[in-house]
Amino acid sequence: MKLVSFKIIYMLIIIMQETVTIPKKEYEQLKEAQEVDFELLSQIVRSLEDIKAGRVKEWV
Repeated sequence: MKLVSFKIIYMLIIIMQETVTIPKKEYEQLKEAQEVDFELLSQIVRSLEDIKAGRVKEWV
């Protein structure tokens, strides 16, 4: 899958969100966690593309 597909899914999730009120500190923590999750997802996608293309080394 391409990273673009995940961006589209991510945008759809954002559109479907409801509004809530939370403390600013909690909001900042959630935003940071969201960025980490997106980075992890990007790394997973790149890894899967490498496997698909055969760019892997066997670990022993």
